This record gives sequence, structure tokens and C-alpha cells, in this order.
Amino acid sequence: MAERYVQWQITRFLEEVNKEADALRSALSESRGARMALQNAPTGSAAGRQAWKQALEDVSQHAGKLSRLMGNILIDLETDRRFKPNAASAGPDLFEKQYAFLEDEAEKALRGVKVLFLEPTNVVGLEELKGENVLAHLNRIEKLSKEMSQAL
Repeated sequence: MAERYVQWQITRFLEEVNKEADALRSALSESRGARMALQNAPTGSAAGRQAWKQALEDVSQHAGKLSRLMGNILIDLETDRRFKPNAASAGPDLFEKQYAFLEDEAEKALRGVKVLFLEPTNVVGLEELKGENVLAHLNRIEKLSKEMSQAL
């Protein structure tokens, strides 16, 4: 009985991780689409700006949920608490560089989620366990996307 309960908990956890990873991917895709639409708009419409702002808020929300879910299991991994986004004071060029950084961090985080939980192998890279780990990437995504959303 206890073994079935543990197996059910593991299955439920993996389903939740997969759901949040998919939601993060979707929010990133929405963000990319809203950003492109805003760049192609002749004067940068208010509706386009609001769509990008909402998509970035969703990215932050899903990155935070995924980070908390995984943090319950990966208790010895450190997040990057020193990371301080500065999107509020960023000019257009820096804002674009920060968005590129956000997408890069998201790619690394989603790859880490996949390696650790969704398609595990017998080998996990040392970088996933020390320093630049999935929780650090998710923390940066959450903070930066929230900051960028507030700056819009």
C-alpha cells in the first residue's frame, strides 16, 4: 500500500513538473510573438505593449511555480539570489539584450528540467548539480521577466 502511494506521489509530481514546463514554454512563445508584433507595429501600440507585459508576467509566474516545485526535491541546489535585474532603467538596446538573456536562461532551465525529471538518463552533468543549475536559471527567469514586465 505504501509503495503504491509513493509511486502515485512521484507520478503526480512528474505530471505537475511537465505541466508547468509546458506552461513556461507556452508563455515564452507568447512573449516572443508579442515582442515581434510590437517591433513590427509602426509606433509601438499600447495593446502590443500590454500583450508583451502580460506574457512576461506569465513567464515569471510559471518559472516561479516550476522553481518551487523542483526546489522541494532539489533541496541542496542553490538558486542565484545575487542576481539583480535592471530592466527598469534599461534603454531599448539593453532591454533587447536582457530579453535575449531571458530566452537563453529559459532554454537552459527547460533543458535542465528535461534532463533531471522528464527524460532522465543515468548521467547528470555536474553543472546541473553545482553553480549554474536549473534552480538558478529559473530564479533568474522569474526575476528578470517580472522586472521587464514592470518596466513596460
